[in-house]
Amino acid sequence: MSNGPRARDNIYVLGIGHPLRRDDRVGLELVERLAAHFTGGFHGQAIYEMDVGLSETLAGYEHLLVIDAAVPGSITTPYATFPLATKETDSFPSGFLTHIFDWGFLLGITLELHGKAPKAELVAVATEDCGIGEALSNTCAQHADAAYSHLLAVLIN
Repeated sequence: MSNGPRARDNIYVLGIGHPLRRDDRVGLELVERLAAHFTGGFHGQAIYEMDVGLSETLAGYEHLLVIDAAVPGSITTPYATFPLATKETDSFPSGFLTHIFDWGFLLGITLELHGKAPKAELVAVATEDCGIGEALSNTCAQHADAAYSHLLAVLIN
């Protein structure tokens, strides 16, 4: 094991996005940056879409941070955090982000299947362009830097 910095063991981080949709990839990039920073240990992964198979992994953590791109114009700050509440599994998933799956639904499945679910928070990063392309817009890259600073503080303390 490396002697580098280590993230808190009780937090799992999911960065979500599509690598070919410009700013939508911000969650992927932030998780990659965090993993590179915490060379002593980091718990998380980059994913393209939510998968109910994650419930087994999530049940092993006290906290979950989901990093995702907010729909352009939906938030007015570089990033915003929102608590994610566990929802009944018989409710229909919906959301305001670029992914339609409701994270509360996944938390509900986790609770139902494993008897526990982590306390969860969404870190939504403001975007400008989620069209086809492989690079973040300059604006989103700046917003990602602000969100990264916040995430580092959460994962260290």
